[in-house]
Amino acid sequence: MRLELDFPHNFPELFIHTFHDIYHKLTQGLHTELIPLDQAIGRRVAEDILALQDYPAKHLAAIEGYGIESKKTEGINTKNYLKINHMYFWQGELYRSQDIYKINYNEDSVISLPKNFELPPSIDAIVRKDDSRLDFNDPTEYKVLSPIEKFEGVIQQGSIIQQGECLLKKDESINAEKIMALSRTGVKEVNVYKKPRVVVVSLYSYDREDHISEECIYVKNTLQQWGYADVGIKILKPVVLVSPESMDKERNPIFDPTLGMSRQQLSSEFDQLASLYDLILVCSVRPSDAGMLTLRTMGAFQNLSEQVINIITENPNQFKILKSNDRSPPIRENRIIRDAQGVHKGTVLEVLEDRAQIVNLGGDIDDIIISMNLVVRYILNRTDPKIVEHHYHRGFMENVQPSNSLQIFLAKYQQDISGKYRVNRIEDSQSHQFSKYTESNCIAIVPNQEQAEEVTEIFFLKLD
Repeated sequence: MRLELDFPHNFPELFIHTFHDIYHKLTQGLHTELIPLDQAIGRRVAEDILALQDYPAKHLAAIEGYGIESKKTEGINTKNYLKINHMYFWQGELYRSQDIYKINYNEDSVISLPKNFELPPSIDAIVRKDDSRLDFNDPTEYKVLSPIEKFEGVIQQGSIIQQGECLLKKDESINAEKIMALSRTGVKEVNVYKKPRVVVVSLYSYDREDHISEECIYVKNTLQQWGYADVGIKILKPVVLVSPESMDKERNPIFDPTLGMSRQQLSSEFDQLASLYDLILVCSVRPSDAGMLTLRTMGAFQNLSEQVINIITENPNQFKILKSNDRSPPIRENRIIRDAQGVHKGTVLEVLEDRAQIVNLGGDIDDIIISMNLVVRYILNRTDPKIVEHHYHRGFMENVQPSNSLQIFLAKYQQDISGKYRVNRIEDSQSHQFSKYTESNCIAIVPNQEQAEEVTEIFFLKLD
């Protein structure tokens, strides 16, 4: 199915091409699961959600006032008025442990009800307490002086939502307000996209269980910040690419077999990872890391070539994507398309693949920060058609120097009194310094320009 994203005006062409490129290199479709509504907050629905019953399911009071049976007021006037024999108050009855829905209102009675309260049987109209048609000044004789229309002051059953009406469109995210709305129409379970099972893999030669690289820890912490609580780190070693002679310790005393593994060992490890996880994020020293390059020819990934996507950072980086072989046969099914009222408008063929996805986050820590926030965030949220609108903001940067390429770097944004975002580069920052990481709150995306400008319009991605 064609990717549909709303890109703002002047959004960098490189990113438009990159997002589309990534989309078409990812596994087709996403697996779903049926979960209780009260566990669905923050999840994205995998199908249109329809109302299972009318809302309101019963008549409700549209205003605070007195509930009355309207037909008892037919034909009355100031001389031939309706005398109220009983007056009930919902709160007072509650204090006496009496159920207002079991009271016999066939006698000439009214009941004081709050707004949005379900009407008791036979009560079909609500009148404000200060309505001139009511004369309750004499405590010995309460009067209704004029007719009251049926359903006056009432929210009628089914007047807001009809059973079968579309409440949420496919790919919408569920928040607390939407859960309340769905619950009102009888929805108790929702079909949502499964969260991918994610693991971070280290291919750094010198990583140990007691000393994991900061890049891997950053990736794990970022995933947890995004709501992926159960994320582990798997330490693997690059493939040993040496001659048999060099493996002879007597001839090569600096040889350390613990720094690498064989192709067979690495293949076996990734075979297992591909069976256990849906998204495998690999941190490696360089984009050309030997261990990564061999994956496309081994085990679960042997029939697929790597897909390379260039992301321009301060240091050129290659973001690489591979897909595993099918873990189970693809599923093809027709999905029903409905309009906002839930009316069937047609079908579209969707393919669901069951494959693991492996992504290489090559480069240093700055490259990985940028790749995680610009690309991995997109992969994890690809069902959101407004992901660009939700995450990318328009800002302004002063004194941008000429450059023949797009610049992407850590920066700091502030909102001025006019509501505009001002973005500033953190000066004199190198990877080994702290200020870049303690002061930055965004990633700036600065377009290429032939000459220096006093103020340049840019896009930025918030990190806070």
